[in-house]
Amino acid sequence: MYPSRHKLVILLLAILPLWGFSQGVFHLPEGKNKITIPVEIKNNLVIVPVTVNDTPLSFLLDTGVKSNIIFNAGSHDEVQLNHTSKIYLSGAGGGEPVEALKSEHNILNVGEASSVNQNLYFITDAAHNFSPRLGIEVNGILGYSLFKDFVVEVNYVRSKLILHRPETYRQRSCRSCIKTPILVKSGKPYAKVEVEQGDAPVGVYVLVDSGSGDALWLFPDSHDDLKIGKPNFDDLLGLGMTGDVTGKRAKLQALNIEDLAIKDVTVAYPDSLSIRHLVVDDGRNGSLGGEILKRFKVIYDYPNGTMTLKKNKNFDEPYRYNRSGLIVEHSGYDIIKEIAQDIREKPTTDEENPLITSIFKATNTIQFKLKNNYEIADIRPGSPGDIAGLQKGDRILKVNGRDTGKLELEDITKHFFKDEGYLLKLQVERKGIVFNCRFALKKIL
Repeated sequence: MYPSRHKLVILLLAILPLWGFSQGVFHLPEGKNKITIPVEIKNNLVIVPVTVNDTPLSFLLDTGVKSNIIFNAGSHDEVQLNHTSKIYLSGAGGGEPVEALKSEHNILNVGEASSVNQNLYFITDAAHNFSPRLGIEVNGILGYSLFKDFVVEVNYVRSKLILHRPETYRQRSCRSCIKTPILVKSGKPYAKVEVEQGDAPVGVYVLVDSGSGDALWLFPDSHDDLKIGKPNFDDLLGLGMTGDVTGKRAKLQALNIEDLAIKDVTVAYPDSLSIRHLVVDDGRNGSLGGEILKRFKVIYDYPNGTMTLKKNKNFDEPYRYNRSGLIVEHSGYDIIKEIAQDIREKPTTDEENPLITSIFKATNTIQFKLKNNYEIADIRPGSPGDIAGLQKGDRILKVNGRDTGKLELEDITKHFFKDEGYLLKLQVERKGIVFNCRFALKKIL
């Protein structure tokens, strides 16, 4: 497990099926009022083990979606999907809606919670695979179908998901907790918050989106009193269902949730093209994402229309942004051969076919290991990485002297969020030529 404070923002926001459907119900085992499920926290996102028709997969836990979606079968090509038909999905990004298969009557298990009548949407185009930006294999998205049936508790520090039976759940007294109303509309939770970016706070209506790694998005065109903060800079905000999401990044004086003031929060203002498929809900002014949520233990109570926040040890971490300008993704593996034992040892032979026996003996003495590959997926124009001459497609071999083949993606990207002046030294391969590159991070906000 790796810390999530140094993030590479991934956005899986408001995926809207252009097709109606009904969902089955999740149940806990008889006699159990709650279950606890170990999860992974990566880049402020919660990754949950989910079994689909007896095939184990990994899904993102996403309050920002109504549908359960598979976008990458990975090594599980044998996953069975029942009763399929073609539909289209839309979401964040500048592209057009993407083709998908709608599958009905599937069995889903999340820990000991199970449902026998779930709908799934399978995106067949490999270009819509988010796993490379996360650095680990993720197969899909789990949304409203789970939240509607439980009180869902997310513990970011302990990497646990707790599902409570709503009819028996009793929340403990907590003076330090903040409870705020949420409106669950079209399968997604919305909350009222205030943002301070000038003389007076502005009340806004935001989607609570655990599937966004960013802190806060605001849509200036949705509210007369919302302005793009200054200073700001153009940035790649993330990867959406229909393409890259671009916009401007700045900082707020404060974000107020009930009587809690959160200072110096980073805020992003996506451009109108990137969110043209998103702004469909009357009155929505933005999204509240994982960079905020990870600072709390969060309890989503859809049945009673509330969200409870309790500060955790992440709360006082500064709100950082990528000062290198580099977006890096996992780009597969190299296979490394290592000798496990002396292959010169005389093999035993089979009287019927000694040649085949000898080859088999020699092959058994070799172990195969995988080495991670990482490459630059995009670069912010005018950023330190861009000025240093790096290009999209460059393969990163070393970062500050460490071989990236042995690193997780977060071990690399954490360097991009350091303080101004931090020296980043990269060894890079471009079209077979290896060279060194060094530059200092630059503060913009």
